[in-house]
Amino acid sequence: MSFGKASRQHTLFLSTKDCVFAKHAHITSGLIIQLHESKKWYLSKTRDDFWQVKYKRVIFPTPLYIMDKKIKHENVVTLEPGDMLFIPAYWFHYTTSENTNISYSHFFTEPMSYYLKYSFLMLAYQAISNSIYSFVLAIQQEPEENIFHKHDLIHRCNKIRNKEKRLEALEYFRSNDYS
Repeated sequence: MSFGKASRQHTLFLSTKDCVFAKHAHITSGLIIQLHESKKWYLSKTRDDFWQVKYKRVIFPTPLYIMDKKIKHENVVTLEPGDMLFIPAYWFHYTTSENTNISYSHFFTEPMSYYLKYSFLMLAYQAISNSIYSFVLAIQQEPEENIFHKHDLIHRCNKIRNKEKRLEALEYFRSNDYS
């Protein structure tokens, strides 16, 4: 978080045919520009409730907030080359691709007042969990992690002791893209 200063990230996404992403939200706002072919975006119609977020952990937090897909509570937008889409910070969304396509994303932080007004619980949770996690990583002398890859997610799911929850988590991530 930049506490009001402009933190920025530029990402070029290459999505392959039949690529599906888990429904998630970023801590930053994003401006997406579709460059080649089309991509379908599913966006929550309203702000989602913090308590419905799945897989939140204090010691090993996920870098993205993940939630179940609910097509009746989502708007569907198909971006064609040249189309742009703005997604506010902590706004849940996911994509599907019917063909190989390329999009560009420009992610940026909002002023602190935005986070305090619209997403206080998520901000507070993240402030606590990231602080604890960063401390644990520092003690272990490990680098910071970012978005998980398929093998990392499977490994983490297999560590869940409760068999039902472990199988539920594996199935959830199996049916979504791992990247």
